[in-house]
Amino acid sequence: QGRVDAYLKDNIEITDAWTPIGTRDYPFTSSFDGQGYSITISSCADGEYAGVFGYVGNQSASTTSISNLVVKGPDAGITTSAQYAGGIVAYSYGATISNCVNKLKIDNTYVNSDSSVKEFGTGGIVGFVKKDTKIEGCVNFAELVSKSSVGGIIGKAYLDDWYEQGKLNIQKCINLGTIKSANSKTYVSGFVGYSHFPIEIKDCIHLGNITYVDGSSYPYYDSGFINANGPSTTNSNLNHSIKISNYKCKFKTNCW
Repeated sequence: QGRVDAYLKDNIEITDAWTPIGTRDYPFTSSFDGQGYSITISSCADGEYAGVFGYVGNQSASTTSISNLVVKGPDAGITTSAQYAGGIVAYSYGATISNCVNKLKIDNTYVNSDSSVKEFGTGGIVGFVKKDTKIEGCVNFAELVSKSSVGGIIGKAYLDDWYEQGKLNIQKCINLGTIKSANSKTYVSGFVGYSHFPIEIKDCIHLGNITYVDGSSYPYYDSGFINANGPSTTNSNLNHSIKISNYKCKFKTNCW
C-alpha cells in the first residue's frame, strides 16, 4: 500500500451513508489535514466501524496523522451498532490525532455479550485504541450514548498484556459533551471510558455531564476522567503506569 497524504480544501457534506476510511486489512496509514474545514455525515454504512476514519495506523504514532478536522452531523446525530465508533477515528492502531473537533452525536447500540472480546468502544475522538496513540488539542462537543465502553475523548484503550509495548498520550484536550450509559455493564467516563493501557493525560479539561439513559440501569463504572485497570502512580516508569497531571474536572470527587 502506497502512502497517500491528503488535505481538505473546503467543507464537505455527505448525504449518502458514509463508509469510514480504512479497514483492518487496508488501514489508513498516511496523513490527513482538514485545514480547519469540516466533514458533515448524515449516517454511516452498517459495519464494524463508525466515524470519518475506520481503522488507522500501523503500530507507530509517528507515521499516521489526522489533524485540523471538524466533524459534524445532523441535530439528531447518527445511530450505529458498530463495534468501534468515534467522531474522528473508530480504531487506532498507532496514530497522532491533533487539533480535531467532534460535533457528531453518536448513539451506539452495540452490546458486547462475549467476555473474551476485549476490543470495542465509543469515543468523541477515538472509539478504540490498541497501539501507540497521541491525541493533542482535540475537543468533543457532542453527546455520546453507548451500551459499551464510552468516553468523551476515547471509548476504550486496551493491551492484552499490560507490559506489552504501547503508550497512550492525551494532552490539551477538552470534553464538553454529555456522556450517557445505556447499559448497566457500561464503563462511562468524561475522557477515557476504560483503559488497560499505559497512559498519560496532561493539561486536559472535562466539563461535560455523565449520566444514563432514562429507563436503563446505572453504569457499571463511571468516573469524571478515566476508568483504569493497572498500576496507578505518578512515580513509576510511564511505560508501565497511569499518570494524570494538571487537569480540571467538573466533579470534586470520583474524578478518576
